[in-house]
Amino acid sequence: MTSSTAVQPDAVQRARELAPAIGARALEAERLRRMPDETIAELSRSGLFSLMAPRRYGGDEASLETLVSAVIEVGKVCGSTAWILCIYGIHNWLAGLFPEKLQDEMFGSVPAGSPLLFPGSWSPSGIATPVEGGYKITGRWQFGSGVWHSSWASVAAVVQHAEPPKYPDLRTFMVPRAELEIIDTWFTSGLRGTGSMDIAVNDVFVPDHRVQEFGPLARGQSPSADLHGSAIYRIPLFCALSNVAAAPAVGMALGTAELFTEKIKTRVMRYSMQEQSKLATAHRRVGHVAAQAESARALLLDTVRNVEDKLRSGAGLTTEDRVRVRRNCAYVVEVCKQAIGEAVEACGASAQYEDSPLQRHLRDVNTLSTHVVYDTDSAYELFGRVELGLPPGSVAF
Repeated sequence: MTSSTAVQPDAVQRARELAPAIGARALEAERLRRMPDETIAELSRSGLFSLMAPRRYGGDEASLETLVSAVIEVGKVCGSTAWILCIYGIHNWLAGLFPEKLQDEMFGSVPAGSPLLFPGSWSPSGIATPVEGGYKITGRWQFGSGVWHSSWASVAAVVQHAEPPKYPDLRTFMVPRAELEIIDTWFTSGLRGTGSMDIAVNDVFVPDHRVQEFGPLARGQSPSADLHGSAIYRIPLFCALSNVAAAPAVGMALGTAELFTEKIKTRVMRYSMQEQSKLATAHRRVGHVAAQAESARALLLDTVRNVEDKLRSGAGLTTEDRVRVRRNCAYVVEVCKQAIGEAVEACGASAQYEDSPLQRHLRDVNTLSTHVVYDTDSAYELFGRVELGLPPGSVAF
């Protein structure tokens, strides 16, 4: 199995070049509660959504590190846009793990040169009933990030068998946009621009070729990985998701460190009339915030590289490797949240205005940190159990 190059600098440069325009539309994204059409169009033309898509369908089969690095650059100016880039980007990778007939159908459903855009919700909030040729599914799922601009959606449901199996039969089902009901529930404090609305279906038929068992995806053992020549398609689902979805937080922390430094240079404390840039407390905070942001980036990239190096070598990932990834990514998000909070606190009330990127980064990282994979209690407990020789007790890693 061939390997992807470590990182594609041109992709990171494309993200960096788009960042000013994306940042200028960040407030518009918040007010729309979804991505502006211009942002989706620019990112589509840039090819960033298709970085990890299979080459046979026009993608780059780029490394996970490439996508993570590009998302970090966008996260410096807009957490919501970075989240959409990471979701659409990792789902192009995910599509490469579905049955070949479905891959042909999905990638063939978009115009040549256009990216495949779809959200996914893997909470088992649906019920699937076997019927001739496929399944009838009914359910409602939260957090359909990017559904507004999508052409498909991936949703998870539990298959109902005449004789219930020992463990729930969880599968993911791919549904065309036209068969979805989109329910606008996305009224939130953070990541407002992601348009992460609810998705619902009622007694919709899904043919067999649009269905994938969840277990092989979680273990990095999808049979469809053999269709492509890259080791990236052997990454366990939650390892891929944990790494790439932490990247917006890292970007926001780095962006906050830059904004914080610039603000301190000119800020005058109202009541004492002291220049904040001359205070030792400000010097300490600037140093601490920068150290936190940079260390979070270093740990995330090191974690991504370790995953890809082991897969390229053919060694695969052990349970110990996978729980370490989960632990590291939860810690990265925790550190980013602390860094942004400290910076915003030190900037005083002026950072709270709606047009301040500082308060937006704080709200966005607070919302991102509530994602289930960044629950530090469960991530640290999971690592501790395995480190102490106990079974993990969870498949979500």
